[in-house]
Amino acid sequence: MKRRILILALAALLLVPASAFAAPGDERVAVGADLSQSQKETVYGYFGIGQGSVEELTVTIDDERAALEGVVPAEKMGTRSISSVYIRELEPGSGITVDTHNITWVTAEMYKSALTTAGVADAAVVVAAPTGVSGTAALTGVFRCYESVTGKPLDEQAKDVAGEELVFTGELAELLGSEEAVAFMKELKEALARSKDMTDDELRQLIRDTAKDANITLTEDSVERLLGLIRRLAQMDLDPEAILEQVRWYERMIRGFRQAGEKAGELVTTFNRFFDRAVEWFRNLFSGG
Repeated sequence: MKRRILILALAALLLVPASAFAAPGDERVAVGADLSQSQKETVYGYFGIGQGSVEELTVTIDDERAALEGVVPAEKMGTRSISSVYIRELEPGSGITVDTHNITWVTAEMYKSALTTAGVADAAVVVAAPTGVSGTAALTGVFRCYESVTGKPLDEQAKDVAGEELVFTGELAELLGSEEAVAFMKELKEALARSKDMTDDELRQLIRDTAKDANITLTEDSVERLLGLIRRLAQMDLDPEAILEQVRWYERMIRGFRQAGEKAGELVTTFNRFFDRAVEWFRNLFSGG
């Protein structure tokens, strides 16, 4: 009888997908289907691994369009699948790291913010292309690699919201600079705790006030888009600790910008006050202070 139970148990294990046993150190690659062999060699060079050493997935332009239709503008995706992704699962609590090569529109900070929204955690990510591309379509590869390496599907709504967040942050960055755009989106994420009980008009005013504090001028169309984005974020019931960890990362990033002296004068003074107040408020919110 014991032998029969053991055999059944072993059979059950053999039926479990290998991805279910994913552990820190597991890796995946997703390459654009339109890359030539020489271009593949280029992106593998950016990944720092040999071609064939890691399980490889392929992403087509149709895959990207199906995943990001209605979220990412067609002109940002292009007509070919070029961007490629490498991902390695990290120890719990390690957070997300992102490195980019030939990605011209999406910054590493924007990827980190959007990936956190999508539910990605504890992963080292490299996004690369053989020549300059916007980088928006690479989200499809990141999601597919992460789901493959962890064996855990990401929420479809979360992926859509992450794509929308990425595009909107990129548009803001064109006007403001990437640091200010990312920090502004952080502030709006912090408002989630208050937004669930707000009317649409109250939330619109919160968006306008937040923008004013950051010296940002928003069009009414932008206000409406942000209203919809925050409502969808709120529906996802994000883990407060995950958002708080993202805030800690933003704090480290901005501190680095300050120390490096990349900004100066009255603008950075205003931005520092705005950022310090936002971080302190959010810490108190979740620490009970």
